[in-house]
Amino acid sequence: MFPLLCAVAGGLLVTHSHASVNLKDEYLLEVTHAPLGVLGMMVGWGRWLELRLSPRETRIPSQVWPVAFLLIGVLLIFYRES
Repeated sequence: MFPLLCAVAGGLLVTHSHASVNLKDEYLLEVTHAPLGVLGMMVGWGRWLELRLSPRETRIPSQVWPVAFLLIGVLLIFYRES
């Protein structure tokens, strides 16, 4: 369930848009949501591959998804919506 939720939430962050009158605020929101969405999809798909592939093939996915997860945490520490 965790990989599916991460991949879907990341996809929603990448594809949604904000209807704002102020273009500067809208741009800043899009710029901050895009890396969070991409990293979220990396976490979801990396964890899914780690669970589904044979142990010999999981070396890269098992290293990618925890790093992406930590980067999401770092980005959220410095995240500001407005």
